[in-house]
Amino acid sequence: MRLEARKNSSAWKSLQYDIQGAKNEIEGYKNEMAEMQSNGTAFTRGYSLPKEIFKGLGKGALGLGSLGLNAAQKGWGGLKKVISGTASVLTKVTTVIKRTSGAFAALIQKFTSGIPILRRFTGATKSASGGLGGGLKNILKYAFGIRSLFALVNKLRSALVDGFKNLAQYSGETNNSISMLMSSLTQLKNAFAAAFAPILNVIAPILNTLIQKIISVVNTFGQLTSALTGKTTYIKAKKVQQDYAKSLNSNANSAKNAKKANEELKRTILSFDQINKMDDNSSSDSNSGIADTSGGLSPSDMFETESIPSKIKGIADMIKQAWKNADFTEIGAMVGNKLNAALNSIPWDKIKNTCNKIAKSVATFLNGFLETVDWKLVGNTLAQGINTAFGMANTFAENFHWDSLGKAIGNGINGALGGLDWNLIQETVRNIATGITDTLNSFIQTTDWALVGQSFGNGINTILDFFHTAINNFDWMGAGTALADFVNNAVNTIDFVNLGQTISDGIKGVFDFVLEYEQPNWQWNNSLFMEYGRTKLKPVGEEDTTNEDADKILLTSDYNCKLWKLEFQNADAGPFASVAYQTEFTRNNDAPRMKVVRGKTGLKLFNGEYIKELYAAAVGEYDFTYSGDEVRKGAYEIGIRAERPISDQVKFQLEGYFRNYVSYSKYVATDLKYELSVTGRMDVKIYQKFSLAPYVSYFQGKARGVDKEGSNFLIGLSFAYSDLFNL
Repeated sequence: MRLEARKNSSAWKSLQYDIQGAKNEIEGYKNEMAEMQSNGTAFTRGYSLPKEIFKGLGKGALGLGSLGLNAAQKGWGGLKKVISGTASVLTKVTTVIKRTSGAFAALIQKFTSGIPILRRFTGATKSASGGLGGGLKNILKYAFGIRSLFALVNKLRSALVDGFKNLAQYSGETNNSISMLMSSLTQLKNAFAAAFAPILNVIAPILNTLIQKIISVVNTFGQLTSALTGKTTYIKAKKVQQDYAKSLNSNANSAKNAKKANEELKRTILSFDQINKMDDNSSSDSNSGIADTSGGLSPSDMFETESIPSKIKGIADMIKQAWKNADFTEIGAMVGNKLNAALNSIPWDKIKNTCNKIAKSVATFLNGFLETVDWKLVGNTLAQGINTAFGMANTFAENFHWDSLGKAIGNGINGALGGLDWNLIQETVRNIATGITDTLNSFIQTTDWALVGQSFGNGINTILDFFHTAINNFDWMGAGTALADFVNNAVNTIDFVNLGQTISDGIKGVFDFVLEYEQPNWQWNNSLFMEYGRTKLKPVGEEDTTNEDADKILLTSDYNCKLWKLEFQNADAGPFASVAYQTEFTRNNDAPRMKVVRGKTGLKLFNGEYIKELYAAAVGEYDFTYSGDEVRKGAYEIGIRAERPISDQVKFQLEGYFRNYVSYSKYVATDLKYELSVTGRMDVKIYQKFSLAPYVSYFQGKARGVDKEGSNFLIGLSFAYSDLFNL
């Protein structure tokens, strides 16, 4: 039923019509060929027509064969009609092949199997998605050697030029028209040259004087460098005299020779031959066809060797002595005097008069131009041009059959949609979906999920074993004793009168994880820093209170450029840029968790022996803690991070920054005007990357809505983990 439905479709009937038309045309050309053979106006060799055509064309291109001129003249008109008709038939046959598939395509291909050129591109068409889609591309590629639309345009342009050349040789009228145009263009370019020649004659001496001054400076520099290197002579570029017109004649002769050689090459190559250009590794001795830009000068005509003047030798000796003594005072004074003399010699009065004259000339020219031109006429001319353009568009719109355009588009869409084989499309989609699901089902059925689960559990057990081993082997008693000794001695030693009325005991946890990627010229660091601490405040005569003094999660990515290597600290220096996201573990009272994105850029000193970072940067901050009430801020920041190893197990760390906000997108009373943070920490390694660290921290800040600054001073103990992964 499906086959019968297809045979009754409009597409099938159209296909049958095209096939029958192609057959009728082939029969007509066969009859015409038989008539030509009977009256002796055709080639009568015992070969197939396509083979004879291409063989005769090949021999004609080579200028060979034994066919007589009279026979060729008699048969060419008819042969040309046969070739043209055959090409038309080939086009229709190709259309038929593209519309068919399966057995019917094989039938048409058998019909055309005797034509060699069809065998070339129909084979290529079958390899590209079953004989459908890409038919035109394959025809252009295999039949005509055209691999892209750009190549097709180039061939068409070249064919058009060649056609005009041939027509000019045949038609005297066309030759006269092209010759007249060429003569006018030649006169035009010569007129431009003649118009600008006086300007060139005035400017050339000025430019020549400037060039000679530059040559003098360059020669002096060459003398000085030669003297500094211990030489007594130097190579000097000689003044030469060249003839421009003579060099043009030489170049023209070279171009003529190259053109002649190219024509000789073309006569040895058929139109369907392919040339593959390879890299030219020939020596520079083969210069045939290359323009001569030296004007026939030899190296001996362009260079000479001269002795270095004693004055230059004296300056070189002075520089050597200054370098030896590290004292360039005398040389600096000499350069300064030369500069003063040069500046004093500038004729400012003459320059001012000339500039004023130029300014007055331009102004008076503009006055005359603006006051003379009929600007109303200019505007009217512009309006008439616009009216003309719109009138042209209106005339087109009135006379164009818009309904025909709509019908053409609609019929095109109908034809495209009507020609789609939806049964084939649906079957293809179903097969693809089935293939994907079969793959997934096979994957699920084949994988040993019990083994996967067991492997995952073993991984978790390995992590737990790590922490269990670390906890069991840690000297908790020793750590507790050390901590007690530290706290007791600190309490007994601190002068609480000077410290104030508040005593604080605190503990803080710190996690610092860094991924670093370093190259000779740059460094990229990605870090995750987390800290949380609580402090117990014991005011004298008041109840104890507990306060959260540290709560930060900071994800940072830094890019540092190594432009300079400094002797100071043996550190790197250069510009840097960073982006960071900051939040916190717990909310501050009833407020939501902090959410801030911060970007920095500036200059940084880094990787020093003790100073790990020292920077100054501009800061941009986007605070979206409160949804619908976002704030954008601008600030500048100065920061430092330093380390000093005390022993293999102990090191001192100092971190601090000062950030001053200078701009806000809106007023929020609780936003900081500035903030200062300084933290000193003594890290004592207790197990691999884990450490205990007594710390002292000071923070000071000022909110926008408060007149006074606020600050806190903390003393406590931190438990820290720190590691660096260098990728």
